[in-house]
Amino acid sequence: MVCWGYDEWGLFGNSIASAYGSGRLATTASEYVTFGTGRTAASINMNFRHACAVLDNADLVCWGRNHKAQLGNGNTTQQFQPTVVNNVSSLRQIAVHEMLVDPANDDFRPKWGSQLHQLSAGAYDAGDADPWTAGVSWTYSPMSDPISGCMNSKALNYDSSAIFGDQSCLFTSLSTSQTLFQLNVGDPFSHEFDFTNPFVSNESGVCANSLSCSSTNVGEFSDIAIDSNGALHMCYYIGSNVHNLGYATNKTGTWTSGVVATSNNVGQYCQIVLDSNDRIHIIFYDDTNNKLHHSTKTLAGSHQFTSHWSTTAITVVSANHEIFSLAIDSDDTLHLSYQSRYSSDLMYRTKTSSGSWS
Repeated sequence: MVCWGYDEWGLFGNSIASAYGSGRLATTASEYVTFGTGRTAASINMNFRHACAVLDNADLVCWGRNHKAQLGNGNTTQQFQPTVVNNVSSLRQIAVHEMLVDPANDDFRPKWGSQLHQLSAGAYDAGDADPWTAGVSWTYSPMSDPISGCMNSKALNYDSSAIFGDQSCLFTSLSTSQTLFQLNVGDPFSHEFDFTNPFVSNESGVCANSLSCSSTNVGEFSDIAIDSNGALHMCYYIGSNVHNLGYATNKTGTWTSGVVATSNNVGQYCQIVLDSNDRIHIIFYDDTNNKLHHSTKTLAGSHQFTSHWSTTAITVVSANHEIFSLAIDSDDTLHLSYQSRYSSDLMYRTKTSSGSWS
């Protein structure tokens, strides 16, 4: 065992006394512990001010500071070289594999007379009629004709005898009168919506624009967004000589609708987003004046008429830019992209929640 560093307590263990405050310094591995002629350490344990070791002859020796009798040699005298600890039987470390017959060849029986044998322990089957014969055998009986099928009790085709799931479960179809439907997390489910009507309607079939469905073309241009409660919000074009910008939502549980803008030919293009406070923002194109407009309102309150909305023209955007895209970030800043009709370049505008378009 070789040591280096600063020694104030005799941890170098080579019989050269050190005194507190005037220790010895070894900058390289050059201080060898004196265990005695022909002796080597089998294991070593180091403390801050003293150390102990089990030697190759099973002796326990300790050295270093001893002001609390931590060396176990019957006094409190500091020791500068290893001294044998009295009244301790010879110590020896032994690994488990040393107590087994031939673990390298899968023979895990305990050696006769080993600690494992004395404890009646060993890596053999307790139910083996002859535990001294290496190896244990098992028998396996495969299932006969195991059944695979739907194992979800909520499915229409649930099979209580199925052992393996095959993802074939079929669930109840939704209907307009259904108010509750329960699935487990991870259950696959799909539902096909019927879009045979060319307009947004509520459960009673009333047109979303509150006008005659037979005379009004609704939804040719539309966009959709979802609020924090999962309710849907749509902007859309009301055509057939009406040329208004419509809005519809199911936030109350049934579809209701209204108009956002009615002056001029508006709504052929619209984009809708909701901010973190569920405030609604709609950008739409005014085809009469070739301008983009921004309409907004809170989630609460009525939405049927233009007076319920705050609408302003985006003056920083020049004319003829009906093709555009709108997004909102986590800071509620609006981001608008569009193509310049004059330069054919991609343009970008932005507006903070409390600022103006720039």
